[in-house]
This record gives sequence, C-alpha cells and structure tokens, in this order.
Amino acid sequence: MLVTTTQMNDALEVLHAAFVELREAAGAGDTQLAILLADTFEILPRLLRSDSADRVSLSKFGGEILHTLVERYPRLVRLERLWRATGIS
Repeated sequence: MLVTTTQMNDALEVLHAAFVELREAAGAGDTQLAILLADTFEILPRLLRSDSADRVSLSKFGGEILHTLVERYPRLVRLERLWRATGIS
C-alpha cells in the first residue's frame, strides 16, 4: 500500500469535505461547480488504492489538479489545505 492508514483516513476526510462542497454547490444551483467537484474527486478512491505505478497520478491530483480547482474557485482552498495535511505527495 502506498499510503499509510493515517494518510488514507486523512484523504477520506478530504473526500468528505468535497462532498459537502458539492452538496452546497448543488443546493445553490451552481451546477458547474457541482459537476467540476464530482469530476475532480471521483478519481480519488481509485488513486488511493493503486499500486506504485500511479504514485505520479496521486501527486498530480494533489498538485496541479486540485490547485487548478482552487485557482478557479478560491473558496475551495480548504480542500487543498486538507490534502496537503495528508502528507501524500
């Protein structure tokens, strides 16, 4: 396993926070953000379960993918901070 149990639990907290943001976006009628959040985070469970060949993908998720999302929607900076706290890179 590439990530520790603690890192996995922390990553699940990031996923939970993303679902909360998605629900808030959907409730506010911001379908563009809701779709973007779903598209961004749907890949996370697979990446977390993957072998070492996907380590670069996990790094890319936490780096450019999540960062690009936050650049577009600065109010989502909490998601980026939570991800950094996982120690997964």
